[in-house]
Amino acid sequence: MDDERNPIQCLSYMLSRSNHSNLSFIYKEKDWEICRDFWSFKKCLIEKGLPDFISFDHDLGTDETGNTCAQFLWGYCMDDGLDIPQYVVHSMNPAGTQNIINTLSQ
Repeated sequence: MDDERNPIQCLSYMLSRSNHSNLSFIYKEKDWEICRDFWSFKKCLIEKGLPDFISFDHDLGTDETGNTCAQFLWGYCMDDGLDIPQYVVHSMNPAGTQNIINTLSQ
């Protein structure tokens, strides 16, 4: 979930801010469905179901944010009795990062 970056760029950022070396495999080896905005995220969930792993950006260049996506994901999972999939937040926005974490930790 990122409006600009690709998964490998997200890994570079994550490694630069803390020790997330355990993410190397996920970012390098996974088959990624890249959603650039809330609407593509929503469509992907509805059409393909829950992924194993989500990497969230917060600022998506529109009124909808990564937290909007997290709120939709949370509701989607709660409505269907599903567990929230594994996720990380790779956003450079500290407040946005915390908002996503708070939403998915309800």
